[in-house]
Amino acid sequence: MSVIRWEDPPEGVTYEWDEIADALRDQPGRWALIIQPASVPLTTTLAYQIRNGHRPAFQPAGSFQAKAYVKSGDLRVYARYVGEVTS
Repeated sequence: MSVIRWEDPPEGVTYEWDEIADALRDQPGRWALIIQPASVPLTTTLAYQIRNGHRPAFQPAGSFQAKAYVKSGDLRVYARYVGEVTS
């Protein structure tokens, strides 16, 4: 049996993915640090999602590149807009 609890989400950092994607489109080819996640899985998952267009702001797939940087507890995700892929 599932439990539903009605509550507002906690205050904290939120990310506006559409704004980030638009800023990257304004500077094509230029790498930017876009987020410093709290965990290694989140760092690598987010980079994967951006590269593959799994987040709507970063579609179509392949139009953005993203790299996860993980070293000695320093976690970062870098991304850049490379243009839409044409067939």
